[in-house]
Amino acid sequence: MGWFLMVSRKGTLLEKEVLRLFKLVGFEPEHSKKIEGYEVDVFLEYKGFKIIVECKQYEKSSLSVRNLIHQWESKNKILKADRVLLVLVGSEITHKERSLAENYGIKIWNEEKLDTFLDKAIEHKDKIRAEILEDLGIRSEEVKAREEEREKERKKELKRSDREYEERRLESQKLAIEKEKIRKETKKEREEEKEKKRKIEEAEELLEEHGIKRYTNGSLAGIEGFTYQLEVPSELANRLPINKKKFLHHIEDILILTAKNSYSGVHASILMSEKRYELFLNVALKNPKIIDDEIENFVEKIAIVFEKEKIAEREKKYALKEKAEREYYGAIKTKRQTLDFDTKETIFSKFNYKCAICNATQGLHIHHKDENPSNNQIDNLLVLCSVCHKKVHMKVR
Repeated sequence: MGWFLMVSRKGTLLEKEVLRLFKLVGFEPEHSKKIEGYEVDVFLEYKGFKIIVECKQYEKSSLSVRNLIHQWESKNKILKADRVLLVLVGSEITHKERSLAENYGIKIWNEEKLDTFLDKAIEHKDKIRAEILEDLGIRSEEVKAREEEREKERKKELKRSDREYEERRLESQKLAIEKEKIRKETKKEREEEKEKKRKIEEAEELLEEHGIKRYTNGSLAGIEGFTYQLEVPSELANRLPINKKKFLHHIEDILILTAKNSYSGVHASILMSEKRYELFLNVALKNPKIIDDEIENFVEKIAIVFEKEKIAEREKKYALKEKAEREYYGAIKTKRQTLDFDTKETIFSKFNYKCAICNATQGLHIHHKDENPSNNQIDNLLVLCSVCHKKVHMKVR
């Protein structure tokens, strides 16, 4: 059973006096040590015996001595100290309380006993150390028996270590023989695997030269399985939607990122899944000469998807407008003529990709000055942001 030491005075001062006592008699105590999540005021170890010391001002405590004993008896089941010593100050210890402590293997000191040991410790170091050990129930016979047990365990551990070492050596030797056997048996397979790996590396280098590589930059890296990136060649980038400064669109297992810069042209990136990347890798392995064609076809298919979406959206918009004109005017007022790509670019360039009213660069539209959507003459077209465009149509400036 363990022993705890509990001392009085006031808080830290009491702990320092307990530390001082054990240092004076030749022990090496530790202050405020954490064991199994509990913090104890003083901890020391002697010849393999673990002793825990808890220091406490007891005058203002609402916890009875009896409850305190039960508390530390329970804690020591976790802490597993060899000795528990409670030093109580500011409270008289009854015979029943001492008997309870003894039953649990807990020793109690009061302030008088602590002071007695401190007074004698300076001049009679060895004698007081022996008295403390005796009081804690740590006798020379028990110390000797503990040391003999520890020595026996040490020798047993050495034998176990030697045996384990020999077993590991034999096992290692056996594994080495097996590895050598496998190495000889699979030499051809390994060479084939090496050649395959070399070809894959060459194919990956080829793809990287064509702008296809692992995506490592940006906040979208690794999200939703988009682990590879295609930097679209500049001559193909114009086929993707570029009417906004930044564009993000999700189609099946690819993600299109485009950004327009009036100074350096159009930049477009396509993030793709590993599955899509493997399709390009297979092409690079089997027929590397058609990589450029594959990339062009890939971008073209994506552009077609966008064009279909744009057509569907435009048709839906026109159908709504025609319905509104029919209800308001009694007939369709005008028939919109679709602007082709080159005309749009001409108008946007003319106005430097800015709103003609507020100079905004985001959400740009093309406005018909005479409000006739069929009149696509250059002089009739104006670049406006979505806000100003709405205001113009509402006659609000």
